[in-house]
This record gives sequence, structure tokens and C-alpha cells, in this order.
Amino acid sequence: MKIADSQQEQENKRLHALAEFQLFDTPPEEAFDRLTALAARLFEVPIVLITLVGRNKQFFKSRQGISICETAREVSFCSHAIAQDDILLISDALKDPRFATNPLVLGYPFIRFYAGKPLVTATGDRLGTVCIIDSVPRDGLSRSEEQNLIDLTALVMDRMELHRLQSLRSVSQQRFESIASTSPDAIICSDISQGITFWNAAAQKMFGYKPSEMLGQMTAKIISVQDIPVYKEEFLKLRHGQGSALEGKVFPLRGLRKEGVEFPAEVSLSAWQDGDRTSIGIIVRDVTERHESEARLFRLASLDMLTGLANRAAWYRQLALKIANNRPFTILLLDLDGFKAVNDGYGHAAGDMVLCRVASLLEDICKDAVVNARLGGDEFAILLAGAYEDSIDTMASSLLQRLLKPVYYEETLIEIRASLGIAQYPTHGKDERDVMKAADLALYRAKANGKGRYELFIPEFREVDKAKRTFENELNQALIKREFILAYQPKFFSDSLQLAGCEVLLRWAHPTRGMLKPSSFIETLSVSPFSGDVGEWIIKEAFAQMNQWCREYPFLTCSINLFTSQLLHDGLVNCVRETVGIHSTPSFINFEVDEAVLVSTDVIMQERLHALNHLGVQITVDHFGKHTAALSLLCQEFVSSLKIDKRLTHDIDVNMRVTKLVSAIVASGRQLGLMTSAGGVETQNQLDHLIRAGCQIVQGNYLSQPLDAAQFSELLHQYAKK
Repeated sequence: MKIADSQQEQENKRLHALAEFQLFDTPPEEAFDRLTALAARLFEVPIVLITLVGRNKQFFKSRQGISICETAREVSFCSHAIAQDDILLISDALKDPRFATNPLVLGYPFIRFYAGKPLVTATGDRLGTVCIIDSVPRDGLSRSEEQNLIDLTALVMDRMELHRLQSLRSVSQQRFESIASTSPDAIICSDISQGITFWNAAAQKMFGYKPSEMLGQMTAKIISVQDIPVYKEEFLKLRHGQGSALEGKVFPLRGLRKEGVEFPAEVSLSAWQDGDRTSIGIIVRDVTERHESEARLFRLASLDMLTGLANRAAWYRQLALKIANNRPFTILLLDLDGFKAVNDGYGHAAGDMVLCRVASLLEDICKDAVVNARLGGDEFAILLAGAYEDSIDTMASSLLQRLLKPVYYEETLIEIRASLGIAQYPTHGKDERDVMKAADLALYRAKANGKGRYELFIPEFREVDKAKRTFENELNQALIKREFILAYQPKFFSDSLQLAGCEVLLRWAHPTRGMLKPSSFIETLSVSPFSGDVGEWIIKEAFAQMNQWCREYPFLTCSINLFTSQLLHDGLVNCVRETVGIHSTPSFINFEVDEAVLVSTDVIMQERLHALNHLGVQITVDHFGKHTAALSLLCQEFVSSLKIDKRLTHDIDVNMRVTKLVSAIVASGRQLGLMTSAGGVETQNQLDHLIRAGCQIVQGNYLSQPLDAAQFSELLHQYAKK
């Protein structure tokens, strides 16, 4: 019982302190919004809040990235945060039993990551928090990030304390002096005729004068000479009861210490009647540390934390400034070639080292740049004042050449190569978006043309990009408009040339370009957000057709090509599982996966291939023989058969080494119990060589062109009659 009473007493004390600040359920204020906007940039989070925790609800005094201004206290993360001294850190709310079923986690704003630092008064009362929130999990905060959050919270508390003291202007002098005695701010009272009548301990510490030295003195003694005229004017207005435009507001001036040192301060003036006398109250806050902290945090919010270069936000601010002043400039957009291989091969520590090395080189090479920035990942940008029309080629070539110098990581030599896209304002764009898009298109062209080079933007790049976007939009609509169809290329047993099955081939009946083969659109489809939907459609359509044919021709097998983005799609295995459950024909289905994809496959992709194999479908290595590393695929349990690369089929009758290689592949397959097939058969000679090599299944235009479903059904009838 005593414990409960003690807790209630503490809560009542906390709520009393909160009420004294007079901030709960009040409109937004720029001073607080400025700090939450800074935090959003500094921590790169979508949501930042300054919360005040009341009896039954939490109120957001300032908010970034969220539409609501309060929530019930019972679901508040911050009510947990104020119960501790340190930062409350939740890496993944779904995995934390305290919050896993919280409506703010399961519903808007879908909190997954939370870090909150309590707002604590000088008397130890916890009023609320400064918190940063993300809708995706995060590992946590680094030490520097923790310190930044602590500093931000101190700045918010500083603003709140100033607001509290301002609100005291309406109380009596006795009450004013009682509160002021424990305030960290200098609080001074002055009588019209007697001069200074009250001088608190904080004023003594701030200015260096004892109360005995200042009582009866004029307050102008502690104001910088340059600010005295403005201060005196406002002070006299209050003294004569005229009212000051600055009354109740905070304004900056320079304070003057006893030893003659000036310091930045914020001052608030107020006047009240105490009996028949007019008293003037002055609150002075030394903001030296706050200015330094704000300057440091704003500087950090403009920097990339890894490399020390300007970040994306600072980059775009510089572009906007240049464009606002209508000053010509040149952008060099730089992207590292093969950077993913560095991260994958040597680890992220090596990747970070390479990024820092590139940043250092840019700072060294581009000393005259307005700004060097890291925009994210392995993308950097250089902003040069002026057009550089005559020297841009030399500059770009020199930059790429300097970047070629290899670096060592743990005695391993890592080579750095980069591509550059160049654009100029106002020639290539009228605003930030246009000129950056121009540089990005030039960079894309540099990479497409072989990497390790630079391209200066030309208008034709934009025309090509527009045509590409149009094509992408058409492709994204093709499934909805039922423009995709399946063709079936017959496959034959090599020894008897009897029909063995078919390979499913995707075709796009484009409304204006006619029938398109995958080579015309598969690259675009692979990066389309609808690629997974198209892949599922192919599987379901092929299964349904095979189920129909296999009722009459149970010997039939069917191969379906899986493109890379299908293997990366989370729904692939479930799609196949559901489809198998409907049609019950897994043994007749063979998924063909390109050898290059399998050679470079990651763990997740391997797990999906094993899962598909366990469902009963077969996995064929397509285009086998392109890479020597493909031999390692023969050890993978999910591999059921090999399909010899078309280029080997093409050369089998003209190149003795290829003939022997094909024979070796077939023999290896036979030893491992793997069936071998070959595509691209175009001549009788090629067919004869494959038969002699022992290849079991063959297909190609020499034997049959791809057929539509009706044509393939007719072919089935013909072979059934034989």
C-alpha cells in the first residue's frame, strides 16, 4: 500500500511539473519543429517526436512524419521510456513481447524501431521524450548516434525550460523569486526607482557579480555595449507602462561578464504589478553551449557519417542555392564499378574502406569543387562552379585515371574502377531534378558502354529514356491486358526422334510491334515490379495446359524457364506448391535455370531451388558449358539434368574441341545419373553429333519451330497415331 501511495505521489509531482511548463495541448512552435526536422535528417528516420506524457495520454509537442498529434498513454512507447534514465532502444518491436501486439506496431504508424531519451527537469521529473521511429527494424544506435540523441534532448529541454520561465511573468514577485532561486537561468528583478532588487545564484555564476555588487545597480551594466540602445528602449517602455513589442518573447543579445567577456544570450522581459509598484523581470539564458551543440548537430545532419563528405540533403541544398542565384554549374555523377563484388567477396568492412578511399581521393582531386558528396551506396557527386566546356574531358579522364589506383585491405589488393555521368546547368536542365536526371542518364550510358568511362549528357539520352519508360509502362500493362501468350517448342528423344515433351516459351503479342520474343523484353521485365506476377502466370498457365495434355499422353514432360527475378520472388515456392496441389503433376515439370544464375546463386536462391526440388519438380541447368565454374553445379542435389548451351550445339560439327567437350558433358551426366539435353539444333550434322555423343533429348528449329497450344495438340495426335 505504501509503495502504491509513493508511486502515486511521484506521478502527481511529475504531472505538477509538466503543468508548470504550460506546453501540454498547445499549438506547434517553430523552435521545437526545427529540432525534430534536424533529428529526421541526422538519423535518417521517417518519424521524430517530442512527446509529453500526461495522465491518460501522450501529446506530441512537435512531430515529423506522422499525422496524429496524440495517443492513449496505455499504448505509448514513451511511457516506458520515461521510466528509465537511459535511452530506451527497441530494435524490432515485433520481437519485443512488450510491444508485439501494440496497435501502433500492428497498425499506423507501424512502429518497428524506436529510440527514446527522456526529457528530465532539473528536479528529476520525467516529462516525456525525444524519440526517433522507423517502420523497419534497425540494429540499434552507434555511440555517436546515442550522443547525438542525448544532445538533441538537452536542446529540447533547454527550450522547454525557457518557455516555463516565460510563463512565470504572471505570478507575484515572491513566487517568482522562490522559483528563480533554483533556476539554472539568470533571473533578475528590477524596481523602477531602486534598480536591481533580486539577483539569483545563476545570475552570479553567469555574470560573475555577487548579489551585493548588483543590488541597486542598473541592468545595462550586464549588456554588451552594442546591444544597450535596443535593450534600454524596450526596458523603458515597460518601466513607463507602455508595453514592449518584445514582452513575453525571447530575443537575442550579447551578455557582458564582470571580466569584460561577451557571450551569446537569450533574454525575456516581463512586467507586473506587485501592490502599487511596477516590477520588471529579466530572464537571461547563456546559449553558448546550445549554439555549439546546434552547430555541431546541423553540421552532422549535412554530412555522410561514413566518408565525411556532404550527404544527399546537403547536396540538393547546394544545387537549389546555385539555381536560385542562376549560376551555371557542372555535375559529375560517379558510380563505382563492381562495388557489390567487393562487399560480397571481402565483407562490408572492406567496402567501407573503399568508399572512404574514394571520398579521400575526391577531396584531394576536386579541391575547387563547391561540394563533394556521397549520395548513398557507392554513388558520389561533384559540384563544380561554371560550365567547364573546354576542360571537362581532361578533368573527367584525370579523375577516372586517379581512381584506378588499387588499395590494400588486409594484404589483399582491391582495384577501384568508376564510371562518370556529366551534366551542366542550365544547358541540360532548368531545375535540380532535370539536371540530376541528365547526369544520371549520362552515367547509365557510360556503364552501358563498357564502364570505366565517362559520358557527357546529350539530348538524345533523354529521348531514349522516354522511349524506355513508355516500353516499361506497356510491359507492366501487358499481363492485365492479356497480351502474354505461351508457345511450346517440341523436344524429342535423340535415338528415336519420338516426341518427349516441350519447352514453354513466353511471347508478348505487342499491339504495335507484333510478336516479341523474351530477348526483346526479359531484361526490362526482370526489374519490373510485376515480374513475379508474370512468373506466376507462366507457371499456372503451363501447369494447367500440361495437366490437360498428360491425361491423354502421360509420357509428356514440360520445361519452364525461370528468369532471375522469379527466383528472387518470395512467392515462387508457394505458387508452385499451390499449383502442384491443384494439378498433381510435379514429376512432369522441369524448371530450367540459366547456368550463370546458378553459378552466382546466393543462399536464399539455393534454398528455394531445394524447396522446389522437394515438391517433386525437376531442375535443369540451362546453357550448361558457358562457365568452367559450372562444373561445381554437378554436385548440387537439386540438379536433375543438364541442357547443353546452344553455342556448343552450333559449333559441335565444326570444332573438334567442342565435339569432345559435349561428349565429356554427356559422359559426366551419365556417371552422375543426370539426363542431358541440347537446344538450338539447326542442322542434320548437329543432330548426328549429338546422337553419337549420347545426348538423350534434343530440340531446335531443325526439328520443329515453337508451336501454339492448338498446334502442339495436333502434333501430339500425330505421334499418338504412330
